[in-house]
Amino acid sequence: MGFFVSVGFLIFVVFGGSYTFWGPLFGGMALTILPELLRFSAKDRFIIYGALLTVMVIIRPQGLITRVPTGAAPRWFGGRQPPCDNGACHEAPDSAAGRDKSSR
Repeated sequence: MGFFVSVGFLIFVVFGGSYTFWGPLFGGMALTILPELLRFSAKDRFIIYGALLTVMVIIRPQGLITRVPTGAAPRWFGGRQPPCDNGACHEAPDSAAGRDKSSR
């Protein structure tokens, strides 16, 4: 692979978004179809292509498709706890903390 092919793949990732699997896939499809849609202006299509990429990076730097946080992180391998809603964070169960409910 040449340098320009690698740059093309990098542009696909930047345009689509690098946080999900679907972002670079969508970016690759959109940016592969775009030059064909701009074929009517043979002289200006690369200028339009470059202007679109520049505007995209300025307006939406995270890409078109981003990961939407749900508020709760996955708990695999001791992951983070869900965020506290009312300031009272989740405490460990009484038995795990070494306290007995009858001694309160």
